[in-house]
Amino acid sequence: MASSGHRPLRLVLDTNVVIAGLLWSGPPRRLIEMAVEGGKVELFGSPMLIDELTLGLAERAARRLLSALARARAELAEFTRLHGAAAGRLAGRSGDTKD
Repeated sequence: MASSGHRPLRLVLDTNVVIAGLLWSGPPRRLIEMAVEGGKVELFGSPMLIDELTLGLAERAARRLLSALARARAELAEFTRLHGAAAGRLAGRSGDTKD
């Protein structure tokens, strides 16, 4: 309970509001801060909401990881294309034969 004697605002937040509050600033973040800091807001959830939140965050993380992997693969392919041809030309010119 809030120390001023007033009852806190009781909220059950939508999963998307919680995700937005955890990841970005703005009103959703402020609601979470109010619950954590001063007891002005009391947040409620359920095991089903927690499961949905966990799944939503995991899906977001997976999308970001897959996107980063795709970018890394494209950069590696470009690097290989540019530098692989140069390395092949250098190897072909090498007259050194070390036995």
